[in-house]
Amino acid sequence: MIKELLTFLDTQVFHVNPTSYDHFSLTERAGHNIKNVVLGLVFGMILASIATYYTRAVQGKFVRELLKRECLSPETAITLRECGFFCNPTIRRELKNGGALSKVTALAEPSKGADAPIDFLSARFYIPEDEKYRAEFRFRDQGSKLFHVILISIICIAAGVAAFRVLPSLLGLADGLITLLS
Repeated sequence: MIKELLTFLDTQVFHVNPTSYDHFSLTERAGHNIKNVVLGLVFGMILASIATYYTRAVQGKFVRELLKRECLSPETAITLRECGFFCNPTIRRELKNGGALSKVTALAEPSKGADAPIDFLSARFYIPEDEKYRAEFRFRDQGSKLFHVILISIICIAAGVAAFRVLPSLLGLADGLITLLS
């Protein structure tokens, strides 16, 4: 069933027919390259929407909690346990050096040495005042619904299909323009 669907998509929907025009020709290899570029753009945009969803829904929940509790200085910093994220391995991974959350959060009492591991039992986190706007903007709740990911995926796939349907007309138009300019 899946094999038949993939064959249908490859041969009927996402296929560029080799065609010869007056001033150029579209080979099978060129058609294959065009298909790869269009599908790469479609899937890249879908992956970008998934990454945005992940950033805003999963990581953003932690940042919004710190902002809601006004943890904007070492004095108001709280632990992962206090804000309900102690058991979340994703948040822990992102808080380690180099993670996305480590760029907008700070430790109230930094560990000794740059490579020292973070003690998540006692580490207290806050968002520095100068990172507040960046954190609010990057991790806002707007657009972080699964519905948006599905909608963007449908729109991208439809745009990819439309690109394959319009391509022969665009190539014919380009051939006609070359004829006019010659």
